[in-house]
Amino acid sequence: MREIILHLGAPKAGSTFLQRAMLQNHARFATAGIAYPGGGGAHPGNAGEIAALDPDRFAALFAAAPRVVLSHEDLFALAPRGRALAQLARAQGVTVRLVCFLRPWSAFCFGDVSQHLKQHVERYIATRNPFDGLTVEDMAARRAASVDAATFLLRWVRLFPDAPLTLASHAAIPATMERLLGHPGLDWQVPRHLTNPSLRIADCEAIAALIRDGSPAAEVQSALREAHYRTDAPDPGRTPERIARIEALFAKHNRRLLDIWGFDNRLPADQTRPRIAASHRPASCATV
Repeated sequence: MREIILHLGAPKAGSTFLQRAMLQNHARFATAGIAYPGGGGAHPGNAGEIAALDPDRFAALFAAAPRVVLSHEDLFALAPRGRALAQLARAQGVTVRLVCFLRPWSAFCFGDVSQHLKQHVERYIATRNPFDGLTVEDMAARRAASVDAATFLLRWVRLFPDAPLTLASHAAIPATMERLLGHPGLDWQVPRHLTNPSLRIADCEAIAALIRDGSPAAEVQSALREAHYRTDAPDPGRTPERIARIEALFAKHNRRLLDIWGFDNRLPADQTRPRIAASHRPASCATV
């Protein structure tokens, strides 16, 4: 029987780590009838183009094995990209299982700030306007207004009504994937620099100050390179007050995740029903 395990993200919740691990377990997968087809680009994800699937491309996914893992963090908010896959899987009797990993929203937002700096630093230097004039708190508020995790997941479940969704903490990626794949003992020792670790908020803000002050581009780029070596160091930019403010912005999102999915994405100290990983069908599918 052919099967697809479709990893939906979310962004900044260990997706690159998962993808790198899938790539480096190629030999183990080959003996177990599992495949992680290469995406063909620099990004380790392999599901960025699933919206363009046709019968031939769909069949090619199973060229190496009957069980396939597909992954891309951008899918999280973009359920329409899964329509072709849903139609082809249904027509050909292929089982699909959905999996999504989340992390507390303050960590997500801090990672989002880091990612914006990495991706847009040249534009920020050119305009002398880092983060387009937004503060960390502004960016978090914008995300709270646009990132509706419960609704995103409901849209995926509606595309694949027969597919159970496994929703788990980003900290449970190894245990969850090994359970879904039925293949314990995978190699999860991914070099940290390959996992796209987030820069410290203190470094992001210091680099933003350099840009606003009109520092030479070479100085800014040098500071950015150096910041990559401090990702494991304590981050004075992640203050308890800032964390609390950001978590409060996402309180309604956490309530919906609990009400619909039974999943608690609050900070561990605040959780009343901590969950490592569980398979869920939504308790409510109210129109969104």
